[in-house]
Amino acid sequence: MSRQYDYLTRAKCAGRGHAGPRGLKDTEAGGLAVQCLACPDPGRNMPEGWKDAPPAEVYKHALMLALDANFRMKNCIRANELDDPSLGPGLGYFVFSDAYKEHLLKYVGKADASTCIAFQALLQQETKLTTGLRVSGVGGCVCARHGYVRPLGLGDLQKGERYANMDFIFMCAVDGSEVQRIVISYDIACQWQKRLRERVALI
Repeated sequence: MSRQYDYLTRAKCAGRGHAGPRGLKDTEAGGLAVQCLACPDPGRNMPEGWKDAPPAEVYKHALMLALDANFRMKNCIRANELDDPSLGPGLGYFVFSDAYKEHLLKYVGKADASTCIAFQALLQQETKLTTGLRVSGVGGCVCARHGYVRPLGLGDLQKGERYANMDFIFMCAVDGSEVQRIVISYDIACQWQKRLRERVALI
């Protein structure tokens, strides 16, 4: 009951009751999420001609995001998962679960390549205690300036902070953004950014 009330309250705050004859059914992906009002968004808070800004002022129109994972948010395997469906999947902060799972199935047996010994040790530490867990943590993409979670900027992690998970979460979080430059803050960016274009092309 409380989850249903929370869901309807979010829909009300997003103005979905005045969204035409279909109302909530026409809500776009991430449409119930509260967005950061300060993040650059063409057509909402950016001046006309921002694309023609001189090189010295391009930084003003960059979208600054931060990626990271939280391994305290674990979830055990449950027998009643099918009896407890999510309300409005893909309309808030979490990515579409079906598309996310389909993407992750391509990387079940693949290991993340790394040239950093410290990174490999960290990855091993994060993935060794996943037995009996449905979710070993949560990966997220937030506004680096004000901490707002991006629409579709959260996703469950199954075996640590894998590239496949974080790539999908990042791409969902920036999908539809029209800015020309994105600045990323990420504690393992030195490894994650390698071959990022190749991995993103497969999403």
